[in-house]
Amino acid sequence: MAPALWEVGINSLVIGVCSYCFVGLHPLDAGFENFLDFMGIIVIIACWGNVLGLTLGIIVDSADSASSVSMPVLLINVLFSGFVITSGAIPVYFIWCYYLSFFHYCLSGMLVTIFKDMEFSGCDSDRDESENCPFGTDGDGTGTRAHPTLTPKLDV
Repeated sequence: MAPALWEVGINSLVIGVCSYCFVGLHPLDAGFENFLDFMGIIVIIACWGNVLGLTLGIIVDSADSASSVSMPVLLINVLFSGFVITSGAIPVYFIWCYYLSFFHYCLSGMLVTIFKDMEFSGCDSDRDESENCPFGTDGDGTGTRAHPTLTPKLDV
């Protein structure tokens, strides 16, 4: 078991470094603490996935049934993480899935880690709409206009 977790940690570190740099986040620009937080969350997610797979492998009697059981468990975790369905849109009788979803906490940690030091400004009404304002301005200079179907609503 120890070599398996060690391999998962190394693999997740390699994938985390590549993905961090490929999406345009640079460790030295955003601060090295943010990079370490990001990598820590990646390693935790990878270890959690490994533990989930081992647990399902112990519970069921064959590999085929383990793969059939793992998909609904992962689907529920991803669906109720707050990224696909926000907490306000989840029915009251399923809100417990939101709070038990491990992806919810990892996604929140990622969002806070990546965006905590960044400043965002709205689109000014005097700025050209094609320049940094793909959906135009709202006319009053606050820059709150956004495309209604593309506006993300994440619960952090």
